[in-house]
Amino acid sequence: RQYPWPEVPEGTPRYVADIDGGGRFLVDRLLIRHPQPTLLEIGAFLGGSTLRWLKASPRVEIVTVDPWPDGIAADFLTRDDPWRTWAAPGEDVVRALEAPDGLYHTFLANLAPYRDRVVPVRGPSEQVLDQLAAHGLSPDIIYIDADKKRSDLDDCFRLWPHAQLTGDDYQWAPERGYPMQQHVNAFAAAHGYT
Repeated sequence: RQYPWPEVPEGTPRYVADIDGGGRFLVDRLLIRHPQPTLLEIGAFLGGSTLRWLKASPRVEIVTVDPWPDGIAADFLTRDDPWRTWAAPGEDVVRALEAPDGLYHTFLANLAPYRDRVVPVRGPSEQVLDQLAAHGLSPDIIYIDADKKRSDLDDCFRLWPHAQLTGDDYQWAPERGYPMQQHVNAFAAAHGYT
């Protein structure tokens, strides 16, 4: 009730770039083990992972948290990076992504068929996680794929200590010293996990 499905401007194209460095099958396995899982996804971008979780479990309900900022998607999706595995978006998609709220609207268009199982919450995690907990959210699984901050791990553990913490980017950015790997390892050490 606090986060109703927003209206999607008519004609917003759907476009999903499947950005997967490997390992999402582990989250699929967790979803299958729960009879009716609730997943909190921090960092949703265009909803590629969200769509995967919805297909992996016909009973999963997903709360997605993302600020969906303007001005980042089209450049990222059209870069000619050697690791890019998706087709570059057409001009209509680029125009839609570059429009005000374009990334957000494209996410909504992509997930509209699942609006009964997805709750999009627009905002930075540090501003909305406490609100979600106050509204009674109790996720079984948390998937973190956001700004590579240690605070997301700490906040999720503080608010939902019994949820299974998962995420992306553990082997991302070797040139920057694997920032998420450092955060995860330090978090695990601080709490006696391996």
